[in-house]
Amino acid sequence: MRTWRSTICLVLGLFLFGPALAGTLIETESSDKGMNRMMVSGDQVRMESRGRVMLFDASAREMTVLMPSERKYQVMTEQDVRKLGQQMEQMRSQMEQQLQNVPEEQRAQMRKQMQSMMPGMGEQPEIRVEATGGSATVAGASCRQARVLRDGQPAHEVCVAEPGALGIPAEDFDTIMSMFGFFEDIAGAMGGGNADIGAREMRQMMNELGGMPARAKAVQGGSAWKISSVETRSIDAGQFQVPSGYEEARSFGGMSQ
Repeated sequence: MRTWRSTICLVLGLFLFGPALAGTLIETESSDKGMNRMMVSGDQVRMESRGRVMLFDASAREMTVLMPSERKYQVMTEQDVRKLGQQMEQMRSQMEQQLQNVPEEQRAQMRKQMQSMMPGMGEQPEIRVEATGGSATVAGASCRQARVLRDGQPAHEVCVAEPGALGIPAEDFDTIMSMFGFFEDIAGAMGGGNADIGAREMRQMMNELGGMPARAKAVQGGSAWKISSVETRSIDAGQFQVPSGYEEARSFGGMSQ
């Protein structure tokens, strides 16, 4: 009798909670977004920030955004990124053609106005990462201080730690790298960037300095964030899946259903 009870409890546990995966939980603290969480296991990532949830599958190279309040989700694949890039390029080309009919002395001002409405109209900034030689300790790990420059001007002060020192396994770090590479592709398709530290900077830092940014702070009055904790733990596989009952919304950019 006891054996049957144990078996029934095991089966119910699998259906109710799903299999558990070995993974890494990274919590970060931001001055403007509060506490954020990143779960990584194998080729799967889940990011939570201010009620928003993003899933990334490194093997499929696709991102899924969950909208809990609407019980909907959106998926962006590599094909969607290419389509988005083509659409944005067509729009930029049309706008540039329209500018040819504007007096030359007014073009710069109009291009600036267009750029505020549509990313990518202007030249993309040159990104450079420079190690400053200093060191610090973040989340119990030693990190190397560096700065990110945009067009030669200091934009962010950062501190980069070895993944192992933070407690992030090499395979999970590779998955995180793949995710930021996908984000970089999206940013490239849209042709824009923002004042916050972006995918290009993150990917470049991780590549050139061989580590994970443990903290970052904007040089001029921007936000600051840091890793507050890293924990190795079991993660429910369902955390990396679209919840039951969610409906797929129109994909990014309205390119497909």
